[in-house]
Amino acid sequence: MEPENARLHSRAIIEKGEVERLFAGFGLSVRTVRPLTGGIINTNLVVDTDRGPYLLRAYSGERTAEEVGFEIEVLDALETAVVSAQRVLRDSDGEPLHFVGGRPAVVLTFLPGETLPDFTPDPVVAARVGAYLADMQRALRIPPRSHKERRDGEYIGALLAERTEMLEKRGNHPESKFLRDAWSSYGAPLIPDLPADHVVHADICPANVVFDGDRLSGFIDFDDAYYGSGITDIAVALMEFSAREDQHLDAAVGCAFIDGFAERAGTRPSGDALLAHMRLNCFRYLSYTLPLTLVAGDPVASNIYHRRLRYLGSADAERLIDNIQ
Repeated sequence: MEPENARLHSRAIIEKGEVERLFAGFGLSVRTVRPLTGGIINTNLVVDTDRGPYLLRAYSGERTAEEVGFEIEVLDALETAVVSAQRVLRDSDGEPLHFVGGRPAVVLTFLPGETLPDFTPDPVVAARVGAYLADMQRALRIPPRSHKERRDGEYIGALLAERTEMLEKRGNHPESKFLRDAWSSYGAPLIPDLPADHVVHADICPANVVFDGDRLSGFIDFDDAYYGSGITDIAVALMEFSAREDQHLDAAVGCAFIDGFAERAGTRPSGDALLAHMRLNCFRYLSYTLPLTLVAGDPVASNIYHRRLRYLGSADAERLIDNIQ
């Protein structure tokens, strides 16, 4: 978990009175309001009411109403498909989208249980994550009506180019060259062939998965979702749930995840595709988190996605993926 001051966007300033007026439209009386300190982009408030707690999410100033509408449609589709997920509240006029602190906002239910911020690779957990992901993908094949730009392929390439230029300006030429060369080998060749076949969560990690005891309650934080290539979520979840402290993948946990997914989905992704998309998404998350690494004064090589990218380019990783698949 990032420290409290490690954010990519400032928090929205939201007065309690504004929250009370918003929740009155839902027929709810506000008792207390407190911030959730996790996260680096949106502003999340826990609002305790006369009917229990709800999550008020105010999005970053860069989010448009239509992009938030995309997430609302995704959560509605999961509810319709009876896949456990947070529910979006509508006010007395049936409206799900509101504005607080000058930003688009929604009110969400909480899923029972806790996320896994201090997660260590566990095959039972990984298998349940794989099974839930298969259910989620089955429910999210049809693109929502609201438009949202894809955040893979060319988007990742452009973002990485900004980061390598940042490193060049700082005089860190070796790291800049490593990233440019790695992108030429692993990232750029994928772009022409990326399909669009599922809603992509794009951030399936222990901090976004809720367990209630041994039961998986669901995934949270669909605000980065877009319609793109379904293999993205499979590769990201495999990487996030099987990575050890040294950022190498645990074969037993990886096998459990893929088995859990395949049993529910009726298909197994290829090892080549998994490895390729793990590499591609290391570029994504490295680009997201590199500014935080630099602000903290840490070396680029300490960033976990930098470390994973180097590992995923090794022969050891290729052999392990063959065994997992």
